[in-house]
Amino acid sequence: MTRYNRTLAIGVILMALAPSVIAHEFFVSISKVKWVTEQQVVTVSVRVFTDNLQDGVVNMGGPQLNLWTDNVHDDASEWVSRYILSKLDLTIDGVECSLQFQTMADALDATACLFHIKEIAAIETVKVRNEILTELIDDQANIVRFDIAGQKKFLNLNKKLSRDTVQF
Repeated sequence: MTRYNRTLAIGVILMALAPSVIAHEFFVSISKVKWVTEQQVVTVSVRVFTDNLQDGVVNMGGPQLNLWTDNVHDDASEWVSRYILSKLDLTIDGVECSLQFQTMADALDATACLFHIKEIAAIETVKVRNEILTELIDDQANIVRFDIAGQKKFLNLNKKLSRDTVQF
């Protein structure tokens, strides 16, 4: 093996390992808001980088969660849902809605959480407050995607603009 090939092989190996060794360089959460008209339910899924989510929980006074390890905290789901619910609000047609936590799952480097809102017969406007991790990360982006009655829209929220409204 030539010196060039050996250097190239080492570079490829390091790049393959980099995502698990080096911290990510961008900070984003992605929330999906979908209205299931037949069931009159709004589902809200939230994906957040696990390491940042755990930092957010600790910052609000919670324990180290050790998510997705053999040493996960017994009340991890409760702490994660408490954190997200303190940072995310939806108001539908002028009525503040109560998000109900369903479950959370490992999503590679992220944690995916599922919430729902029951008894939503119609949607014309959705006002969102999304401050997930903005207390810790100045350039945190919180993308909110909507799928309401066949219309797809999105908001790009951040520390400076943490609230906005979409109309359908």
